[in-house]
Amino acid sequence: MTNHGIMDKIIVDSYDNKGEWINMSGTYVHVGELQTPEEAGMAFTEENAERSEHNLTGASISGAEENGEKEQTNSAANPSYFEYTDSITEKTGAVCMLHYGEVGVISGIHCGFKRVYDIYPKLKDMMTSIGNGGEFLPGEAAKYTMSLFDAQINFNPDYFGRTAEFYREIHSYNISNKEFPVGTDWTSVVDHETAHLIDQALSMQFSQGKFRILDGTTHFSYKLKEQVLRDLGISNTPESIKNELSNYANASASDFMAEALREYTNSVTPRRVAQAVGSIVDEHMDRDWTVIGADGAVYASMWELVKNL
Repeated sequence: MTNHGIMDKIIVDSYDNKGEWINMSGTYVHVGELQTPEEAGMAFTEENAERSEHNLTGASISGAEENGEKEQTNSAANPSYFEYTDSITEKTGAVCMLHYGEVGVISGIHCGFKRVYDIYPKLKDMMTSIGNGGEFLPGEAAKYTMSLFDAQINFNPDYFGRTAEFYREIHSYNISNKEFPVGTDWTSVVDHETAHLIDQALSMQFSQGKFRILDGTTHFSYKLKEQVLRDLGISNTPESIKNELSNYANASASDFMAEALREYTNSVTPRRVAQAVGSIVDEHMDRDWTVIGADGAVYASMWELVKNL
């Protein structure tokens, strides 16, 4: 266990944006305007591009699971839409308020959260909510936002209200142009966004009080990116990172880490950058995070300690 006294106060005072929501990063998909995805070279059918309307209270699923997706049926013996959202809440500790989606979509998102939280159970209870709220920039399908220890993942309802097939088509397109990592499926949007939560948790835990939300150089991901590129002998150039991981990984150090973990936790054959990042993250996530506050109380993590100050 680590004893932290005055450093606890330093961490709180280091936040310049108390009470303000900061969009740490979002997952952007490149399909042109939402109403005309054909402009980006996509050959969507009218059925795939239209908003899906479903009776959520009566929706249920059955059939074989493939990449976290199942076909919708009328069988009452299978999980309903809201049973999936309740399960996400139970797994993550965050209130799941997702709505406007079809069962195939919520099933895939449920699969994503279950996958990530099975690997990293320390994340439970760190987020406060998962929903469809907030404002989204054009092309932003999902985003991770946080205030002072109040983290959320929100899915853009303009995307979330469509079909699982729509998500698959978008994801396939973004893999074909190397925007997203190869070998991943559309449910990896959860892996990417949750990776920002991991970055924040590790930054807080191991920064020795120097972590600041608005200063990316104080984030765990900043040093992680430097170390992985150096160890693997990869040049820090947009083209190199695009070929080794994805173009989206060029957006920031935090997105570099998020894209690497997307591939590491979602692909069955992660490449060397994803494996290197995943191994380092695993090592830090497996450590004893217990800390002792200035009052002598024992906390499970630095995150929990500062939340209780």
